Amino acid sequence: MTIEDEDVLAVGGTTFPFKETLKELGFTYFNDDGMSWWIKAKEDVDVDEVTALFEEYGFAVEVYDGVDDDK
Repeated sequence: MTIEDEDVLAVGGTTFPFKETLKELGFTYFNDDGMSWWIKAKEDVDVDEVTALFEEYGFAVEVYDGVDDDK
């Protein structure tokens, strides 16, 4: 996902219970046209750490990378 010309990792879904944890990991809340995400510069994210956090609490995690590359 790119926001203001920066590649970011965006976390969506039922994240309210983890908002403080996401803040501690350096994510910021972003809302655009009713779509809400927690975002952080992609280069600064340990995707495995974030994935493990959600899986630890029983969430199924789907990681999409390059979904829009062909558009």
